[in-house]
Amino acid sequence: ITLVGFSSLIEGTVGIAPQAYGEAKARAQAARRAEFIQERETLTEQHGTTNLYNSLHALENDIKKPSIDGEALNNFFRGQQESDTITNANNPPALTIAPLFTPSLRTAREELTLKFNDIQFIDWIARDLTPDYRFKGKKEEFETIEKNLRTLGYQKTKEKIIATIKESLKEFPTSLRFVDINGLELHDPNFVLVGTNARNRQKFMKSYRGTEYYDPKITENSISSSTTTEVLKYLNNEYYGFTQVDNLVMMTLDGLIIPDNAILADWLEANGYSIEDDVIISPYNLISDGKEKFAKEHWEEGTPSPYYPYIEKLYQEMGYLFERAGLITSPSGKDTAFDSIIYKLSTFMFGDSDTIPADRIRRYKNGRYFKPKPYTQFEYLFEFINRLEDSLPSQSAEKYISEAKSIFDKYGFSVFGGEAKNPFYNEARLIAYSIANILQRNEIVDSYSVDALSTSFFLDNYKLTKFFANLKKDVVKAYTPADYPYKAGDKSTIDILREKIAEALSAKLNDIKGNVISQTMKDAISQEINGLLDGYQTKTDNYWNWFKQFTNGDKNEKYLREKHGNTDFLLNLVFSNKLLSQITVPKDLRAFLIGDTTRSLNSKFSIKDPLIGALLKIKALVSTWTFQDFKEVSIQASSQDLKDARQSVYKAIDDYIKSRGYIIDNFVRYGEAYTSKDLYPEYNFISALSTFHFQHKLTTQHVTGLVKDFKMPRSVQEVANFLGIPTSNQFIRPLTKGQFISPEIVERIYTKIQQNFQQDFGYLYSLPDSVSQEGILSESEKNLLGQYRTVLAELSSYVNQRGLNLFMPDSSSLKNRYDEDKWNDERIKGYDVVFHLTQFLGFDPLFFAPLDKGIFTSGKWVRHHFRDWVLRKTSSSVSDVLLTDQDKHHTYEQFSEGYIVAVMNSLIEVINMKKDDISEADLRQALEKYMGKYLRNNGGKVGEGSTTTQLVDRVLSLWKVGGQSTFIKNLEKLKFRKQTYLKTGKYNEFLLREYGMGLDSRFVKNAKDFQILLRNNEISGATRDLYATQHDFDYMERIFPPSGGSTQTRITDWIYIFSTHSSRQMQVEYVKWLESTMFKI
Repeated sequence: ITLVGFSSLIEGTVGIAPQAYGEAKARAQAARRAEFIQERETLTEQHGTTNLYNSLHALENDIKKPSIDGEALNNFFRGQQESDTITNANNPPALTIAPLFTPSLRTAREELTLKFNDIQFIDWIARDLTPDYRFKGKKEEFETIEKNLRTLGYQKTKEKIIATIKESLKEFPTSLRFVDINGLELHDPNFVLVGTNARNRQKFMKSYRGTEYYDPKITENSISSSTTTEVLKYLNNEYYGFTQVDNLVMMTLDGLIIPDNAILADWLEANGYSIEDDVIISPYNLISDGKEKFAKEHWEEGTPSPYYPYIEKLYQEMGYLFERAGLITSPSGKDTAFDSIIYKLSTFMFGDSDTIPADRIRRYKNGRYFKPKPYTQFEYLFEFINRLEDSLPSQSAEKYISEAKSIFDKYGFSVFGGEAKNPFYNEARLIAYSIANILQRNEIVDSYSVDALSTSFFLDNYKLTKFFANLKKDVVKAYTPADYPYKAGDKSTIDILREKIAEALSAKLNDIKGNVISQTMKDAISQEINGLLDGYQTKTDNYWNWFKQFTNGDKNEKYLREKHGNTDFLLNLVFSNKLLSQITVPKDLRAFLIGDTTRSLNSKFSIKDPLIGALLKIKALVSTWTFQDFKEVSIQASSQDLKDARQSVYKAIDDYIKSRGYIIDNFVRYGEAYTSKDLYPEYNFISALSTFHFQHKLTTQHVTGLVKDFKMPRSVQEVANFLGIPTSNQFIRPLTKGQFISPEIVERIYTKIQQNFQQDFGYLYSLPDSVSQEGILSESEKNLLGQYRTVLAELSSYVNQRGLNLFMPDSSSLKNRYDEDKWNDERIKGYDVVFHLTQFLGFDPLFFAPLDKGIFTSGKWVRHHFRDWVLRKTSSSVSDVLLTDQDKHHTYEQFSEGYIVAVMNSLIEVINMKKDDISEADLRQALEKYMGKYLRNNGGKVGEGSTTTQLVDRVLSLWKVGGQSTFIKNLEKLKFRKQTYLKTGKYNEFLLREYGMGLDSRFVKNAKDFQILLRNNEISGATRDLYATQHDFDYMERIFPPSGGSTQTRITDWIYIFSTHSSRQMQVEYVKWLESTMFKI
């Protein structure tokens, strides 16, 4: 397989997606790709490449609004007449004839357009929508909407169909791709902007109960092949309106920052994104490296709090919990300020639909407050607990209360209260508030306040906060008796608390209303509180049992044992979630974590750190956990419990690997200094491949029993063999040596995946409709399709993130069309911009005027292919394009390659003259030199003129199009830039001061990233030459010198001269190269 096989296989991922989300794409995309590329090319020429989405909207409008220019028609007929006087009988005067027949023609044209629209909608519904299993039940609804096309109009009809699609997708929350009417595959996530307000504020204003409010959340259809940066730019152009978005990042609610160059849809799917989640868009400096998730000092009051999405998610999840419990009905789906389930919940809880939205969410949404106080979350939780207890039978209530605690723990306590080192801290705090709640509910005290109990309940001012406050300090000491180390007769913290509560209850005679408290009531209260403490003590006792298992020393001694290097890691694994922490039998834990009931976990981890392969196997095994597995050990698990348990173990293992030297730190790669964090994409990729191998083996061997009955692979070499990698060292080496995974290895992996898919299903890449329809595939086969989908999404994400996609040829390139994936890649754009801005000191060569800095924020900058060769648009080479703006772009089309090259080289020579001053005479002399050469090279005959003087004058006429005074001003600017930046080598200062492009700006950062990528010796010279010749590369090394390398003081130590010599030869060589690499699978 060659790199073109990458492209085929990546596109094939949608064909093998589970349950046909991509059948729609596979059909529609294949049928329409050629037409769409042609349309896109036309739009790119007309509108530029910066906002394809808006260009597509423009195309739709052009199609929908046929018209005849009546004035032009009148003028045409006037032009056919010799007289406009009434005296000439042979030639009567012109009449205004357009109104006589334009209406009927317009009507005919509009009728024809409507018929075409009918056909387009019918085709969309029949070919793309109704065959999709997710929309099968919506066929009649789609057709009813389409029948009203003439009433609704094109845009409204499309919007109503898409609204129906989105409503259907709610039933399939992780399958969010669909094909639109243009044959584009779209992806439909939620985006919420926090920490800053959109400049186009009006686009975010909504109304509820007659009041307008700002809503920072949008659900937007993004093209599924777009990168994170491309989607962010589109959102900015369409909605936000910032001058630049370089400081914004996308992240998930789990805190994962989404890489800039990842294909967003692939990355989200690979990381388990659901339509019920949000993608947070935040200023980068708001994200904290400390205990808190976000840094308040960088938050601007009046902007949506970064905690707002978590607060809304908390109440959304609570709403769905109450719906599952049968206490509220399904939401209406009306467009309101928040998910309508929250209004339903608020009405049920407080009799007012706006209590929760107004009092608990909106204050963070509108930026009045940064984050809630942790104690308020406990109070709110107990409001829900009490309502569940009052509304449901006890057994049912207990189940939903447990889920409610999990929801508050995930989206409340662990978010707003910070992460506690001790796994029992939040639970101890919850018990303390539970005690306060029990006492308040029974009218022993009048408040939920834990602090108030010191004076209103306890006899000796005992502070209930002591019960959990000390648990922050030390993981082990927290669970020992009060006097550490243990001494016979010492009382534990729990025992002390039991005594304090018993004493206080015994002394209480009356409740807060003055009623006598009976002994029966006191006993009932004691029993309920002791039940909480008993459950807590059972868990801490279980902790000590595992502590004894994971330490060394006398097994009869409970506290005086020695930890080994991995004791805390093993304890963290077990107590990272509420499912594993309930396991009490060592062999059961071994089955869940290593798939082997005979080998001791302690012996496996106590002597030395395990091999990375062993840790990756744990992650792979965890991915296969089922409800039945936990049921076999008498543990009941909800779907959320299972998801949380998996994620917590993944995180524990990832944190361990990243902190224990498994990934090389502080290394130099391709001339740049890096740390271990820079290799996290490689780690995530390798981890995903390992998981895929295990899941595939489990599924294809039809292992249907418990996980503990399945033997794990013995070594990482099995994973390497499965993926077609010769040695395990080649599989792990990127982490240990600080390297990219080489293109050769990635090709092997793709080849092997293709072979495995063909072996599993008998088809190459994708399944035909007849096979992939719902009901034909078994559950096992559907699971297998899901596994292929996930691993290919991971592979696609890695390939794009590391820029390997830039070295995949595209067969459509032979048609002289833009290779969109390469041409629009942010790294290529940045490289071209920095190269040409520094080359010409920001001047547009053909107009001798500095490019306005505003075009780089407004998106009006354009790269023009100036070469003459027939396949010029296939080129993404930096020396085959130049930089201009949209207003001047079409002027370049009037001139040949040789003419443009002569202009550019004239300007370069003048810029690089040793003397400081530049005069008009210097410019004319340089132009005469290069225009003369252009004329001679073409036998004295060129389209732009027949003499050197004519050619030079034509250039100068463009250079002086604004008048002599403007020309002189521009000449002075050029001299200033030359003396200030070029002579001193202050290229970064030039980009920053003249164009606002600092080192962290999008263009400069992407240009540097691409230069580093080109240093990679794993990239062949032939593919590297597609973007930069050796001369181009050497030039950019002076802009971005390698770390520790020498820096040239002047870029003019070596003058870059553009050439026309290689362009035609390149055409031949490029076609030969494409032919030699294409279709070798």
